[in-house]
Amino acid sequence: MTADDQDLRAQVDALPMGAVLRALHAQVSAWQEDPGDAWRARYLLRGLRAGDPGLVRMAFAPYDDEPVTDEERAALAEAAEDVRAGRVLPWPEVRDRWLRP
Repeated sequence: MTADDQDLRAQVDALPMGAVLRALHAQVSAWQEDPGDAWRARYLLRGLRAGDPGLVRMAFAPYDDEPVTDEERAALAEAAEDVRAGRVLPWPEVRDRWLRP
């Protein structure tokens, strides 16, 4: 966990639970107004369940609506091939190996 994550966690922990729940409810309600934002709720829930601040951050990141380039398609194909060939590590192993003290 980075220093920024620890600082954010401390700030959130200092809030009364009622305030946290109201803010969360307001944000999810705002996302319901736009069906294109359903992915945000998925990332938020996955991040909260896993205790993964990266996934939680993704829920609040701006949506990338730029067209996919040929270079990006090639990178995605290469990544998919790495997965099929077993040349990747599962996220929990990466997190435990390099991100936790």
